[in-house]
Amino acid sequence: MSNKIVEGKLFVSPFTGKVYKVKKIHMNSVVMEEVENESRQLLTEKGTIGNFCEKVIEQHIPDFLFEERKS
Repeated sequence: MSNKIVEGKLFVSPFTGKVYKVKKIHMNSVVMEEVENESRQLLTEKGTIGNFCEKVIEQHIPDFLFEERKS
């Protein structure tokens, strides 16, 4: 993925429609948690995020997610 991945960024799965937030980055590993259910997490490598998720563009963030993003 060409864009830099940073903690707090939102991604959406085009397969499930679930929105994930980058929770932790360690070296080449990334922990992402589902925004609506923080107990669901994904562990992946930085280079593979683009294979199964799309970056959420600020204009397309629903209101309830935008409020969380500001805090």
